[in-house]
Amino acid sequence: MKRLTRRNSDGSIDCAKQDKCSHEEPCDECEQWVFIAEKLADYEETGFTPAKVAELAAYREAEAQGLLVKLPFKHAGRIYVLDWKVKGGIRKTINVGYHVYAKSPPTIFIKGQVRGEWYSLQDAFGTREEAAAALAAREAR
Repeated sequence: MKRLTRRNSDGSIDCAKQDKCSHEEPCDECEQWVFIAEKLADYEETGFTPAKVAELAAYREAEAQGLLVKLPFKHAGRIYVLDWKVKGGIRKTINVGYHVYAKSPPTIFIKGQVRGEWYSLQDAFGTREEAAAALAAREAR
């Protein structure tokens, strides 16, 4: 992002384009200062502190490096898993945990509340219909 301001050695702030301003000294009427004030207002309306912005930037960087995975199910949410041990091949359960097996590529497992068994994330679905479609596709192979 291109900075709109610059911090001087004494800690004061100037417009980054102050040297291009037609005024001798910055004033409230300068278009660049009005633009900066509008951007500051936009930032302040988000409610984020500079520390929170830095934290979000770190998450974005980690995501770009492939270090974050967005999990498809919330904790304690209902899921449907493919399970050959039950009639029909689909078990309804509650997601009670995640485990990442660190290999390359990492494998993510979901722990079901029913019987406390672990299921591969690729065998878990948010709806019975999605699970049934995946089961049908596997059986067709």
